Amino acid sequence: MADLSREEFIAHIDLVRGDVKATHDRLDTLNDRTRKVEQAIAVLEDRGHPAAWGGGIGGLMVGLVEGVRWMIGR
Repeated sequence: MADLSREEFIAHIDLVRGDVKATHDRLDTLNDRTRKVEQAIAVLEDRGHPAAWGGGIGGLMVGLVEGVRWMIGR
């Protein structure tokens, strides 16, 4: 096995350090995005579910209209 000189060792370690730093920076970015998305989801969940309310109200209105049509059609 060939011996590495100190300069070669440092050069290779610097490459590894650079890769590790790039990975660390990317994880910081992803963690920030994840935190922001989790906060946005929490805000939406706190507001309730407007789509569910809208669907329920829409279903009620359709039921009322169909009931009136049935009563008139007798």
